[in-house]
Amino acid sequence: MVVHIYGLPVDMDPIIEIAKEYDLKIIEDAAEVIGQTYRGKLCGSFGDISVFSFYPNKHITTGEGGMILTDDENLFERCKYYRNLCFSPNPDERFIHEELGWNYRITNLQAALGLAQLERIEEHIKKKDGLVRGITNFCLILRMYATYQFPKRTMQKIFTGFIQLY
Repeated sequence: MVVHIYGLPVDMDPIIEIAKEYDLKIIEDAAEVIGQTYRGKLCGSFGDISVFSFYPNKHITTGEGGMILTDDENLFERCKYYRNLCFSPNPDERFIHEELGWNYRITNLQAALGLAQLERIEEHIKKKDGLVRGITNFCLILRMYATYQFPKRTMQKIFTGFIQLY
């Protein structure tokens, strides 16, 4: 499982090489890199299956939930089956469950909220990148000019605030 974190893509080339050599599947956690790219290709498009989070601190939020991406038809059907309580595709056997599933269906309201934010994803990314650049510059200035030693707890709060931007 590959986890891109804090808006920074993982170096995918060696991962892909190892996966091919050993016939492994790649699960890509792209929750924190929606809209980001690696070598010109969108993060979340490298894995056999990729997951995204729509939690409130992400680039796109629907309040909760997420999405799974795959171009493997079997994985797609399996995910669809599990997210809908494993209802039988046969209408006469709808409430006969052969496996344990979940109610991970997204509401129309959540979908509309997510799509509206997706339309402005570039704007969101630029804004967050600007904030990160500002904080990075501030920290460099502090390091260069500050003679005051910040208490460890204060630095943890600054670092936590930085991380929550992504």
